[in-house]
Amino acid sequence: MSTAVNAAVVVNLCAAVMWWWAARMRVEGFSVSGSVVLVGAALVGQTGGRPEMRRALVSTLGMVLATLTVLGGVAALWFGEEFSRLVEYWRYLLTLTDLERALDVEFFRRFTLRLIDSAWLVAGWLRYPAPLPWLQTMRGLTILAVVGYLIALSRPGLAHWRPGLALAGILVLIQTAGVYVGSYLNGFGAQGHYLFPALGPFMTMFWVGLHGWWPRRLWPMVSAVCVMLMLALDMVGWATVVIPAFL
Repeated sequence: MSTAVNAAVVVNLCAAVMWWWAARMRVEGFSVSGSVVLVGAALVGQTGGRPEMRRALVSTLGMVLATLTVLGGVAALWFGEEFSRLVEYWRYLLTLTDLERALDVEFFRRFTLRLIDSAWLVAGWLRYPAPLPWLQTMRGLTILAVVGYLIALSRPGLAHWRPGLALAGILVLIQTAGVYVGSYLNGFGAQGHYLFPALGPFMTMFWVGLHGWWPRRLWPMVSAVCVMLMLALDMVGWATVVIPAFL
């Protein structure tokens, strides 16, 4: 996902662990060995329709909130300068400093294309783009996948998948909205790795979306074609972009 020497690698790793344990608990049910990060989500999932569980959940969340409030106050006093800097940073991001530019249709088009392209393959901090036909292929596949994802949501035969697919879509939508609010509305350039914290849900949408166009009986063939196509694109990407960039 990333070879950069920065905090993004840790963030991506944490996100991957979260999606992994969420998927395990979705299939296997609640487990004590689940990730501590998912305790809150696990408690919510265990409430069901039982009043005693709801009361236990409210009590637990109340204690967690109180603890976080105390810890937040201590952190604000102990790391006052850094806390103030963080507040100023978020205030700056949410000030929406370049709304006039954001209304420019051409800037929106360039921002969106750069976001999609660099999420797939533009190496070296946007210095080494993949060949244009490669990028155009991925743009087309992304559009097909998004539309196919909506088709899959409406299929009666996939009703048992609908909650998971809907959750994946919501997570990707939140992350994408954050990119447009934090970067686009402030006139910043797009970088695809801003979408990586939601890469697991996005790839779920991408894979299911490419299959959503076809009847279930053809899915094994569609899967084989998708894997072969992505393998070919990977080989072209490494040969034309990644290896030359490092050399």
